[in-house]
Amino acid sequence: MTRIAAYCRVSTDNTDQIHSFNSQKLFFVQYIKNRPDWILTEIYADEGITGTTTAERSGFQKMIYDAQHGKFDIIMTKEVSRFSRNILDAISYTRRLKELGVGVLFLNDGIFTLDSDSELRLGIMASVAQEESRRTSERVRWGQTRQMERGVVFGRSLLGYNVISGRILIEPEGAETVRKIFNMYTSERMGVRAIAKVLTENLVPTKSGGVLWSGASVLKIIRNEKYCGDLLQKKTVTTNYLTHKKRKNPGDDMIYIKDHHEPIISRTDWENAQTQRLKRGHHSKEAGSCGNRYALSGKVFCAGCGALFYCRTRRRKNGAAYRVWNCLRCQCVGNRLKKRGYFREDILAGCVRHILNSYGDGLLLSGLDGVIAQLLKTQDCRIREYENKITLIKDKLTKLLDIYLSGEIGREEYASLNHKYKARLEDYDTALGGLKAPETDAGLTEAMRVAASLAFCNEEDSDFYLSLVERIDVMNDSEIEVSFINSAGKWSVEIA
Repeated sequence: MTRIAAYCRVSTDNTDQIHSFNSQKLFFVQYIKNRPDWILTEIYADEGITGTTTAERSGFQKMIYDAQHGKFDIIMTKEVSRFSRNILDAISYTRRLKELGVGVLFLNDGIFTLDSDSELRLGIMASVAQEESRRTSERVRWGQTRQMERGVVFGRSLLGYNVISGRILIEPEGAETVRKIFNMYTSERMGVRAIAKVLTENLVPTKSGGVLWSGASVLKIIRNEKYCGDLLQKKTVTTNYLTHKKRKNPGDDMIYIKDHHEPIISRTDWENAQTQRLKRGHHSKEAGSCGNRYALSGKVFCAGCGALFYCRTRRRKNGAAYRVWNCLRCQCVGNRLKKRGYFREDILAGCVRHILNSYGDGLLLSGLDGVIAQLLKTQDCRIREYENKITLIKDKLTKLLDIYLSGEIGREEYASLNHKYKARLEDYDTALGGLKAPETDAGLTEAMRVAASLAFCNEEDSDFYLSLVERIDVMNDSEIEVSFINSAGKWSVEIA
């Protein structure tokens, strides 16, 4: 008895092809039954899989594996295009099977690979199948391009938007997360890593439903033009119709449609985010690995050589960590930094606090009211942040009680978690109360009152002050000049 294996494949999973798929299997069963000297060992099949590559065809790969273990003598398939549309794959696999003593019978093409002239005829038919695949690929690509030009959306849903039947529609919950991300990036001037940390800590869901965020995923959202209502398609291109590998489109025949759909972010805010991104990215490139990870990243410069300072973390003898900013060219022009070469971040933050408290009137007169406005805006953002944290903790306390009453956790575990959450709630309430403290000095404007209170804040608030800084120029070992966001002047500070 000759042992026969059958292989069938369809390239799409629509209804018509499913009928064809079932018909192929039924045909092989009936065909082999009519041959008393043949016995069917197994039907190998791949459904909805391309024929231009064998790498992703699990049924095909299993068939080759079984052939290597002598499970059948002949493979029967309908035609060469069902076996492979890649001429190299077709010839390579039939040669390998022939070495194992296994022949491949292509019924419609009348080719049996154990015959002496089979490879010539197989090469011709495989070339025809490969060329047909190329033409089909071009037709599909042309059709998709025409649809893209009409505004039909190709691609998956993303955070804040659902793509349904070629249309892009706002998804409210995700849209709110997107707005928070842009606000933190532009208004609070947070870096992408810091934003990712806040989102993760607050259990904000990603598009996939997880709660683990990365700086790369945040940056991808900030860069995406869809959030201001525009649509850019063909960002990637398929470089090879046989392997289906894609690469980033260098800019050839991209399709950009302005005001294509309802925006989540205003165009002004989106363009502001791109301006900041490019600026931060430029500084990140100069600074090596520091990027925009810290509040001062890309802001500290050597007045002598123009080099950008970079951040390093050091430890004291007791193990406590602190950050310092170093000049990339420590022995710079004029040996300005010969003795020191670095500045502690807490000292730089202290200098900023000193300026805001000692020269508040002068700062307002010099046009720093924009910085004070930024202070107030940041304060409002912090108030909202603490209010959200308090709401989240209260929700957790409610859920914890439900879990305890349902018997899922014991009394000790409930008491421990309840104490932990209430302690955290008390801390948040205290912090929020400090931010909402009523005005006591009637003679000061609200902006000046905020500025005057800065010196009494603790060291943990260093990032709060440093985020207001536009640039710090290090003049020498004991002097720096500070420029603030939206400020016209520079302020010099002597460091003891």
